[in-house]
Amino acid sequence: MVNATLFHERLLAWWIVIPLGFAIAALLAFGLYTFTRWRSLHPQLLILAFVFVLLLLGLLNFAVLEVRVTEEAFTARYGILRVRIPSEQIIGAEVTTAPLWKYWGIGIRWGLDGSIAYTTSFGAAIRIERRMGRPFVASTHRPQELKEAIGRIKRPSA
Repeated sequence: MVNATLFHERLLAWWIVIPLGFAIAALLAFGLYTFTRWRSLHPQLLILAFVFVLLLLGLLNFAVLEVRVTEEAFTARYGILRVRIPSEQIIGAEVTTAPLWKYWGIGIRWGLDGSIAYTTSFGAAIRIERRMGRPFVASTHRPQELKEAIGRIKRPSA
């Protein structure tokens, strides 16, 4: 049986792309300038290259939040970091926001209310209540559509 996708959304995390993009460009420019000036590899350049690689990996991992609902589960993914909630664990979903006062930032966060959040902004989000585990919040540009997709996969109480 094919596991059909009921909802799929990719959100650009501008908060990481812009600053890390500038930092990577600055490090690259400085590294090239320094290398052409010294004309050899110094330890400082190796440290600079290491920092460059770390920033690039951070940018690649946190640039896009992917939210997906299939017939079997809800999944939110920031690069290699993923939260998967099987349909039998979902109690319900509600449209909400991810305010600064509750999550103290954007990205992967612990909420003051005990929830876990994958956010790209302080705007629209969906909150999923689970049978086991903490509530989960994910940013979305289409909250009502996401809520309806989760409602279609939610299993009745056992």
